[in-house]
Amino acid sequence: MNKSDKIFNWLNTKIGLTNALVLLLFITLLAYEYNKRIDLDRKQATTLGISVGVKKISKGSRYIFYEFRVDGKLYHGLMPEEFCFKSNKRFCDSGETVYVKFQYDNPDNNTLIEKEP
Repeated sequence: MNKSDKIFNWLNTKIGLTNALVLLLFITLLAYEYNKRIDLDRKQATTLGISVGVKKISKGSRYIFYEFRVDGKLYHGLMPEEFCFKSNKRFCDSGETVYVKFQYDNPDNNTLIEKEP
């Protein structure tokens, strides 16, 4: 019996195979989001964007929608409305200038920042 069979048998007897698969999926999703955040910090660039305004999406959650351009291509982003209340600027109003931090080799990975870089 090799090492992988021992691990499989232990998982199957201790927590069940279905629970082990759910746990593995959860850990994989966490690792993906963590890697995405690390890449954004490691390969960051900043630019100016335009606020499209606050809109409701599923289950009544409100988000700030914004747009920005990188190399002539238009990108979109969204941020929870709470960002408006944390900052002193009026990012929520449609047409206002926003500061966007994005990953330079993947601008779809972006977020708003409060201060001018």
